[in-house]
Amino acid sequence: MGLQIIEIADKTNPIITGNMMTPGEASGIFVTEDYAYIADGDQGLAIIDISQKSIPILFSMYNTQGYAKNVSVSEDFVYIADGESGVCVINVPIPDQPLMGKYKLFDSYGIATDIVFGFGEEEGWYAFIAAGPAGVIAVNLIYED
Repeated sequence: MGLQIIEIADKTNPIITGNMMTPGEASGIFVTEDYAYIADGDQGLAIIDISQKSIPILFSMYNTQGYAKNVSVSEDFVYIADGESGVCVINVPIPDQPLMGKYKLFDSYGIATDIVFGFGEEEGWYAFIAAGPAGVIAVNLIYED
């Protein structure tokens, strides 16, 4: 189905205010103020402008090497749980211009199905990756220029 935007001001009467089909099979979403980052199956990452809730606009697509199952965003980086390909990290300083070729892929030693972030006071930021039979993997995120 892609993306549906639902108004829930009246919790007894939710209303679909906007929707948009995506080219793949949407299976995960991360929302910032004006953008929805969608893990879109074999089509990779879809970035949708949702600043006008009734008219979502597809800003850009980034085809990953695997099957995008879930997505998370931290600063200018989008982290995609990309199935058997592991985790794909894409630099997206401007949502309509993901930096093609500026990504890293790291092995999750299993099938990456989800990714969330946590902070340790001494260790800094970690990505926690659900990796199927391999369990949960913690990766310390150290940003380098």
